[in-house]
Amino acid sequence: MREILLFSAAVCIAAVFAPQLLTELAIRDTPAVSERTATRVERSRTKTRKEPRNQVVQANRAEIRAGSNGHFLLDADVNLNRIRFVVDTGASFVALRESDARAAGIHLGPSDFNAPVQTANGTTYAARVRLDSVAIDGIDVEQVSAIVLPDNLLGISLLGNSFLNRLSRFEVSNNRLVMEN
Repeated sequence: MREILLFSAAVCIAAVFAPQLLTELAIRDTPAVSERTATRVERSRTKTRKEPRNQVVQANRAEIRAGSNGHFLLDADVNLNRIRFVVDTGASFVALRESDARAAGIHLGPSDFNAPVQTANGTTYAARVRLDSVAIDGIDVEQVSAIVLPDNLLGISLLGNSFLNRLSRFEVSNNRLVMEN
């Protein structure tokens, strides 16, 4: 089981290990990221908030348009804190940049990075974590398995299958990603 977990984590990391290129493409082609706030913001399905232009909001459903680079970028609330993600259906787990994990209230020490993962740049170590919640518009999934990597190894956080497989449905069609719960 450990080998499978490590292999899955390695595949997750290897699938996106051109962090600078991915970050440049993602940021160049998407609306500006909302301001990050250090204070927690209470979510409410009845409360309106400005969503990124590529996200359509409906109860228990989210629809994301792909950027011209083909990537699906979105803002999600992780432990009630807004984080920018690229959707990666080839990633086994949600993978957070260490700075995004800190923003979500996850504080790690050097000894927490004890899960070896194989990347395009060689072996590195990730920290395994469990996220209290990941919410995108009207979709809220609790207790999501994730890994955390140092910022210099991951250009943008990844929304992987440890979240996607918990949905009742997700589908990519006509440059749109539809998620339902």
